[in-house]
Amino acid sequence: MIICDEILVALQEKGNEYVKMGKKHYSDAIDCYTRAINQKALSDTETSVLFSNKAHVNLQLGNYRRALLDAEQAIKLSPTYAKAYYRAVKASLSLKLLVEAESYCQKGLEQFPDNEELKKLFSQIHMQKSENELREAQVSKALSAAKLF
Repeated sequence: MIICDEILVALQEKGNEYVKMGKKHYSDAIDCYTRAINQKALSDTETSVLFSNKAHVNLQLGNYRRALLDAEQAIKLSPTYAKAYYRAVKASLSLKLLVEAESYCQKGLEQFPDNEELKKLFSQIHMQKSENELREAQVSKALSAAKLF
């Protein structure tokens, strides 16, 4: 079992190295994290970190749906991992899923009320929701005015 643990740690570290090497190596990082996850030999907390790392890389690549799925898995495995909430919010915002982004942000802030990044994202979500509501009101008003003619 020790050999297996060493291999899993090595895979995680190698994935982290690939991330530091830049975008060209992101797919290699995802591969390392996925291989470590697929061994099903780590604790939920350790596996959560790997899913969160995958979410980070997928965010960087613009794979927002995959990033959200990975962040959700990380949260499910370890609901007390702040980065997982942050990445779920970022992915949801990128997919324009404001309700989901707000939900993840609220859940994250319940766990980590002093987390400045989540507080910033919460403000950003509410600003975006207000802008959307204003835009919808303007469109509705324009449609009503057009119907009069």
